[in-house]
Amino acid sequence: MKQSTMFQQHAVHRHDGRVTGAIFDVTKPAARKTDPDTSHEAAERVTKSGVRSAQARQVFHLVCAAHRRGMTDATSRELSELPEAEEVGLDRWKIARRLPELEERKLVQRGQKRACRAGEGRAVPWRLGGAG
Repeated sequence: MKQSTMFQQHAVHRHDGRVTGAIFDVTKPAARKTDPDTSHEAAERVTKSGVRSAQARQVFHLVCAAHRRGMTDATSRELSELPEAEEVGLDRWKIARRLPELEERKLVQRGQKRACRAGEGRAVPWRLGGAG
């Protein structure tokens, strides 16, 4: 199934152009089996409360905002420096946690490591996903 078809079936488009809906529902365990109990408790709390899904939606919209600015690929740190990230309280670590979840849904794609424009060292850039 093409990503655009999958996206249309599972998303709700609002009048302001933002996308909401089941495509952002995140239920896969967020903690590793080897993580302490407190990590599993926290992961369950953010999943059940809807915080994880809300963050996934916000990160997707952040990647879209970066794309509109000509940043066709951006690292989590670069994304965290956009004004939209600050407006909704997304730091680079929250963004980095949600990007692989969006990748599973083919909404974003992982690029090849490169020098991060917002910091030192190399990092993984992310771009909008293509048709799958």
